[in-house]
Amino acid sequence: MRPSITLPAMISLKQITRRTAMFAGALGIAALASSCGNGSVPLDPPALAARGLKAGEGYIVATFHSEVRPNDVPREKIDARSRLDIAGNGRQFSLTSAVNPAPSRSDRLGEILVIPATAGNYEITGWFMTGTGPASPITVKNPGPIKVPFQVRPGEATYIGRYEAQAMVARDFFSFPVFADGILRATDRFTEDQMRIADRYPSITRGRIKRS
Repeated sequence: MRPSITLPAMISLKQITRRTAMFAGALGIAALASSCGNGSVPLDPPALAARGLKAGEGYIVATFHSEVRPNDVPREKIDARSRLDIAGNGRQFSLTSAVNPAPSRSDRLGEILVIPATAGNYEITGWFMTGTGPASPITVKNPGPIKVPFQVRPGEATYIGRYEAQAMVARDFFSFPVFADGILRATDRFTEDQMRIADRYPSITRGRIKRS
């Protein structure tokens, strides 16, 4: 039996800081696809600035940091991604970050994902890591339900944490690198990430970014 993330039924962002999950490896793997529903797609800085905020909206913002182990394997050769599921205001959607993220939403520390959202109560309902290999899917996830509440306020950007993922790589029978396992960790890096978000997204000033 493979161990997994263990989180209480309802916890705050501070409570999930430094919690880790480690998983035993497997060689035959494939990806489990994820998507953003209801048009909830993270926007690049120019697109976000052009769209702006509608009345009664705020932002949901999270940062993602990914690593590949062993680190001599090029990122572009590994098809793996982490996904954060969110629900609230009658909607369900996901924030998905690849190990090799889009440069327009990234800096040296990783990817920054921002989604405009109607003000109200939301919760994180799932956190996964998936990867692609030659045979069958593997998914790193919490075995039980996750319920981490947060609130989006009009005109503000609600920071819901930094999500760190390590893609553990093995070699298949042809010696090609494949995603075989993963380690996930949620942290609160608000002070550091607040500066990063404002630098990457000039339309979101530091004063508008609030911890959940």
